[in-house]
Amino acid sequence: MALILHCRRCGAIDTKRTVLQGVRACSSAIAVIAEKCWNIAAGSRLAQRGTTRMSLLIVYVVLVIGGDVVAYLLGLVIEREVPAASLPAFLAMYFLFLWVAWVIAVRITQPKAQPQ
Repeated sequence: MALILHCRRCGAIDTKRTVLQGVRACSSAIAVIAEKCWNIAAGSRLAQRGTTRMSLLIVYVVLVIGGDVVAYLLGLVIEREVPAASLPAFLAMYFLFLWVAWVIAVRITQPKAQPQ
């Protein structure tokens, strides 16, 4: 049985001429298409460069925790001055820090351009 995968975005085609069994074979074919179409590096190349796949998530969680501590402390200060405004201010800062942490984490973990 042959499996033909076609990417609608760039038109890349991958054909497997072997008998495919289960999800593992299908996911490897999808990985080939993703590599061709979106220029996604294979896992072995990531390991050779010394980067981890989870670095974006780890940096994001650390930044969110730091932002939550700052939002909490600012919420306490606001609560002592204007108690009614502390909850809306905390919630606004909380969701703002979620977005800011994501933007910063993406910029920190962005792969460096390789000179060619």
